[in-house]
Formats: sequence, C-alpha cells, structure tokens
Amino acid sequence: MAILRSTTNFFARGTSAVEITPNAPLDRALVDTYQIRLWAFDNLVYERVQSVRDWQMRHFYIQEIARACCAVHLLIDQTISVQTNPADGTEHAFLSLVHAVMSTDWLTFSLSAAHTKKYGDLIHIDVYAEVEELTVGSLDARSAGAWSEYQSLIGIKLSCKPEDATAFGQELLAEIGQVEQQRIALGIRKYDDPSYGDPDADE
Repeated sequence: MAILRSTTNFFARGTSAVEITPNAPLDRALVDTYQIRLWAFDNLVYERVQSVRDWQMRHFYIQEIARACCAVHLLIDQTISVQTNPADGTEHAFLSLVHAVMSTDWLTFSLSAAHTKKYGDLIHIDVYAEVEELTVGSLDARSAGAWSEYQSLIGIKLSCKPEDATAFGQELLAEIGQVEQQRIALGIRKYDDPSYGDPDADE
C-alpha cells in the first residue's frame, strides 16, 4: 500500500493521510481496482474500492498522480503573479502558488510547493474523493441543456516534505506494476471490451 501522511505544519492543517492500494487480481472482481482510504486526525473518514477496469486508459490517470508526486520538487517556489493597472485607476492583483491538479473520475490531487523559514521545502496536497455521483434534470432533455451531473466529494489537506511525496509516488508506481504483472501471469485480458484495443496486448 502507498500511504502519504502529514509530516509537517500540523497546526495549520492538522494530521491527515491518504492511502491508494492497487488490489491484487487474484479475485476476478478486484482486477484493475484500488482501495482508497482517507484519514483525518487518525480517523478513517473515507474507504472505497474504485475501479479502472472499464476505462480505455486503465491505470494511466492513477499513474499520472504518482508521477506528479515524484516530480513535486519542480513546483517549489513556482508562483503566478498578476498585476494590472486599468485606465480607470483601479488595480487588480493576485499572487498564487502554481498548482498541479491530477484527477480521475473519482479522485483528485492538487499539489503545490513552497519554501518556508520554519519548515524549509513544504508540499501542500489537497485530496478529494468522490462520495456520490448525482444528476439533475432529465436525461431525455440533455440535448436542450436540461440535464447535468455533479459530484458529492470529501476532501482532506495534508502537508509534507518533498521526499515524502516522492516516496509515495514511487511506491504507488511500483505497486501498479506488480499487479499488472500478476494480471498477465494469471492470463487475464487487458480489456473486457475489445473496442478499447487488443485485449491480449500488453506493454
């Protein structure tokens, strides 16, 4: 299991943790699935099994989250600064850290980084997990714009050192690779739906 915990800045954000575990494909129902858990102050606040089995891109988006964590040091002190002086005399300005947002249908990571006097290099990560997907309006009226989808989410905030995020990303990538090798060894096809690609082709 790949677990990322708050290791710094407890006063501002409290202690939180996220776990992403690729499930072994020994149980056919768990092929291409993940165990997702979120903790807030040592309390388990979210626990779901989520699947990428019916996705054409399969594990790609979870791997992108992992790769972003591995490279999060590149975000340190990256900011967006905007200052304008319109002709009417008003001034609009803001300063923001650069955020890398990586997401799937049911999980989003927003990562930013800064250098602080107290903690040195510090990574801020907001994690949002889907609780429920909801619809409004009538699906039959979608062509007229009278239908939409939205999500109910749960989120945690955590702060850690760059090496913590990197270790999490590396562990997650390694575990995805391991379950993929297990799937291949068990003779389980890459896709159930052949329209997504050759179900027998593996990288």
